[in-house]
Amino acid sequence: MLVKRILILFGVMVAVMLTGCDRNDIPGIFNGTSPHANERFTASMEWNAAHGYATLRVDDEYKGYVASDSHIEEGKDANLKRFVLAYKADKDCPFAIHLGDMINIRNVHSLFEQDLAIEPEGYVKGSDTIFTVAGNHDLFFNQWGEFLKYRHTSTFYVETLSKTSGKKLDFYIFIDSGSGTLGTEQTEWLRQMLDERSQMGYRHIIICTHTHFFEVDMSQGTTSCYALEETTTLTSMFSKYNVSLVLTGHNHHFKENIYGNVRYLTLDALKDDASNAAYLILEVGAGLAYSENKLN
Repeated sequence: MLVKRILILFGVMVAVMLTGCDRNDIPGIFNGTSPHANERFTASMEWNAAHGYATLRVDDEYKGYVASDSHIEEGKDANLKRFVLAYKADKDCPFAIHLGDMINIRNVHSLFEQDLAIEPEGYVKGSDTIFTVAGNHDLFFNQWGEFLKYRHTSTFYVETLSKTSGKKLDFYIFIDSGSGTLGTEQTEWLRQMLDERSQMGYRHIIICTHTHFFEVDMSQGTTSCYALEETTTLTSMFSKYNVSLVLTGHNHHFKENIYGNVRYLTLDALKDDASNAAYLILEVGAGLAYSENKLN
């Protein structure tokens, strides 16, 4: 009788997973989370080698709009559009950042790109850029190929220089933690970047990635969480090289942590049905400040 009940329960679980297979984390895991982090890193480096890295000339004080976990699908992308319109309308914001889980189901990367192309009425700002990294939902159902098609790379850096003096301002490093690990090759690249760039006189070094480092609650279960040893390695590295700020998402709830003299910000989700939907406005100058823009 016990075996029968277990089999019935297992059958119900499988049925639930299959009926929601485009939406839930568990079926996404079992349907493939795309190549290993080392393979994704190699693909990103190939793109970077062919196309280079971004250098932006900005005012000495500027804003950066940052969002995470928009989880869009058809008819559920209103908050993403609000985010895009806001940063494009702000003349003090030369770029925006999305920290992953851009989509919620398969085959909507193209919709994300369409939303990025919308413009506010009377739009005159000119060039604008949004930098993205892969989250676990962007990789589920073997969608790494789709991510590469539209976003091209998930491991890269961006340098900002002063418009007026040309001097180095800030250095942003984007790393792919979509499957809950950086992998050995990306970790070594990150170490080399930090070792090199920490000696070059930037005001701030800022890390941008999807998976958060500190548990806020168990809302995400064990999906895409770093192993303890990797958390220790990375947080120690950030402290050693005087990283100013680490920006993450994934947990869907805002949290600020200070650990090893490094500030970690985990963002609220941007998705439409989140009661706490919000994005971050980062103010960058000699210091760093931030505010949350609540959407609900």
